[in-house]
Amino acid sequence: MREADRARLESQARDHLRGVGDADAGEWVEVGDLAVHVRRRLTADEAQSVGGVLDIRGTWEATKRLNRIRKYLSPVLRFAPDAQLP
Repeated sequence: MREADRARLESQARDHLRGVGDADAGEWVEVGDLAVHVRRRLTADEAQSVGGVLDIRGTWEATKRLNRIRKYLSPVLRFAPDAQLP
């Protein structure tokens, strides 16, 4: 990804996160081939409203969620095993 594209996509991601989460509590940027994700810790109020964080990787719940979005993935990823998907 070109630096100009990365900067533009990160700016867009930050715009979408305005007013959400607590960057001071933790924030990180993940740059992929096609997208830039800005991830951020929840505020205390947000965490209270959604409940505790659960790691669902490798569970039936994760498989159900992945199966709902597979049709939107490229053919290479559409048929990839769950463990290969983020």
